[in-house]
Amino acid sequence: DRPNYDPLTRSYFCEFGSTGVVPSYVFGVSTLQRAGCAYSSVADYCGTFATQSACFTSECRWDTAKTKCMPGCQSLTNSDECLALPACYLDITSVPSRCIVNMCNLSTTCTETQCHSPTPGTCVYTVSYTHL
Repeated sequence: DRPNYDPLTRSYFCEFGSTGVVPSYVFGVSTLQRAGCAYSSVADYCGTFATQSACFTSECRWDTAKTKCMPGCQSLTNSDECLALPACYLDITSVPSRCIVNMCNLSTTCTETQCHSPTPGTCVYTVSYTHL
């Protein structure tokens, strides 16, 4: 943020981790945040969903083994965590790489354009390295 004595100040930004105290001279405040930021962690946010249908958000996934809502692929920032989950895919074609839902792993027919079947009964992403 700019110093409060700067006459050109038209806005005020609080970064993640801020105390949330907005100076008294600021008006028209808007809070921008992803859904999980209202909780101490994405795991806490996802834990508020008790059913599989309610858990279906961009940041959460349903863990059938544990029968509970867990942080989803798109909320993971650690590549090892992403690679450890069969439901997730580490998309290295984007810069930076990102963890996404593994659409090929969910496929029963492997007819999605981004997927191919190298051996019968398998369905994996077709990876292109054209940006390298």
